[in-house]
Amino acid sequence: MQNTWNVGGWRVNLRERWIARRGLLRRRKIRPDARLMMVLESLIENAGRTVATEALLASVWPDRVVSRDSVTTAIYQLRQLLGDSAESPAYIASVPRRGYRLIAPTTAVVGRAPLKSVVGVAATLAVTGALAWLVWQPADRPAYLFVEPIQNYAESPVQEPLFSAIESTFLSELIQTVPGRVRTDDGEDVALRLQGMMVACDLGPTLVMRLLDTRNDTYIWSEAYNLEEAAALTERPTLVERVAMDVGAAIL
Repeated sequence: MQNTWNVGGWRVNLRERWIARRGLLRRRKIRPDARLMMVLESLIENAGRTVATEALLASVWPDRVVSRDSVTTAIYQLRQLLGDSAESPAYIASVPRRGYRLIAPTTAVVGRAPLKSVVGVAATLAVTGALAWLVWQPADRPAYLFVEPIQNYAESPVQEPLFSAIESTFLSELIQTVPGRVRTDDGEDVALRLQGMMVACDLGPTLVMRLLDTRNDTYIWSEAYNLEEAAALTERPTLVERVAMDVGAAIL
């Protein structure tokens, strides 16, 4: 398994057993308890999929007889470390009567190219004049936004019609809210990426939206919207309009 991972706004090193905030020039490494790291490793290995409580008990406490409360406590402590919550999860979602699921964007960190190779490429670009083109950008260049497909992790057939309605109307609503700033294709001029996912939590299916600034690899905005509360609303703004307005306020 890969050693280093980006999990939401965190860098996780499984071999050296530390986590650290991403986007900081000088990272302060946090070294959680070994069993917490084992729980986190199981979640990362199955990112986007439900990990049963029994599976966590078997993999993290193979030599001890412990209750399900041990898993509950470990998940609570992990959420505290990551700045997460059970009510509005952005990292670890509870799957009732089954287990837990890592819902934060999770990607493996590949090794960097050797410095010699980087210097060689830079020198070549400098000779051709391309390097100057790469680093020059107009001061007033707008930060264009790309909307990633919304992921449905809630596994709730009852909420499927509402999720489909959000998915089909959100992009057009956002284009109207921030005209000229939304890209329908993932081009080189995209600086902001909007990520959305519907997850199951104790208060019901929840839509979690997060805005990633790719220029410094940092999340600059996030919000959670309870879908059951949204479905009960009879006055404007609708949920889609509210999310679009919140995103617009975050990027303007």
